[in-house]
Amino acid sequence: MFYKLSTEKSVKEILIVSLTNIGDVIAVAPSMDVVLNDFPQANVSVIVGPKGRSLFDQNPHLKRVFVYDKHASNHEKLAWVQGLRSVRYDAVIDFRNSFLPFLLQTKTRTPPQMGNSKNLHLVDKHLLRLKTIYPFSKRPDLRKSIAILPKDRDYVDALLRGYIKPGDQFVLIAPVAQDSAKTWNTLNFAQVCDGLIDRYGLKVVMVGSDENKSTMDEIQSQMKRSFLALPGQTDLIQVAEILNRALFSIVHDSGIMHMASYFDRQVLALFGKTDPRLSGPWSKGSGYIWKNQSCQRCVSRDQKYKHSCMSAITHEDVLNSIVVQDKSVLIKTIHQPCENFKMS
Repeated sequence: MFYKLSTEKSVKEILIVSLTNIGDVIAVAPSMDVVLNDFPQANVSVIVGPKGRSLFDQNPHLKRVFVYDKHASNHEKLAWVQGLRSVRYDAVIDFRNSFLPFLLQTKTRTPPQMGNSKNLHLVDKHLLRLKTIYPFSKRPDLRKSIAILPKDRDYVDALLRGYIKPGDQFVLIAPVAQDSAKTWNTLNFAQVCDGLIDRYGLKVVMVGSDENKSTMDEIQSQMKRSFLALPGQTDLIQVAEILNRALFSIVHDSGIMHMASYFDRQVLALFGKTDPRLSGPWSKGSGYIWKNQSCQRCVSRDQKYKHSCMSAITHEDVLNSIVVQDKSVLIKTIHQPCENFKMS
């Protein structure tokens, strides 16, 4: 028997089971915000994979952050579950749809099955799952799931000092995706950066891991202008602070795209083999470019072909999708998918 979560009941401990990949974790954050805002008296804890730990570790709104390691031994996993059971949670909200709510023997928990959510965006799918246990009326305005601390703002101040001066507007660009099939080529990025600098007087800031330095160097070598490269110098929380200061961002289908969306910052996302209607940007005024009609892998689904989706996107597509006026930007979507990606 399942019980609904109610603000009228005394709820002291809530456990949220999040996902693994960074983008998926951030897509759960709006649902976490509902819980954090509607149950201020409760201790809210979260389970996350190792990749997502840095998003929550220092969040003052969360009681505990538990890291689930799928590579741990069975003995270690059993001890981990026993540690969770010792807390005696009043409610478990499981976005992973795992056996954990049953193992913890919590009566107030999300059910194992949910109605058809096949064609819903990731964020809406998670909000729908939350509604199976807590029928909230609206999403809150306050964002508590991902917290930017004063030390992160100070650090970003130091990073940008000397390059971004008062009154400067800049675009944030993340030029590398984890999946090479989702990554745009360096010459296109170089042409876009030069175009934005020449047309609108924007400055350009690039972020990424330390391994992305060679890509940034290659982009710079193909440009007439210069930009600020920050490879390996920011974590995701600090990237969020830079996103909040940027006029807009240009990224791939990535965790940074979801981070921009979570903080309601405008973003132009470049999509290839995945469907942006299901996992694209969700902030106001954002858009995407999706042109995979000529990709043999997408058209035929034949695995002997490699994805070539990103090569169909030109630098003119990106520049024509962006119009900067004073201190605002208009971002247009280019939606040209192949027939295999029609939603039912």
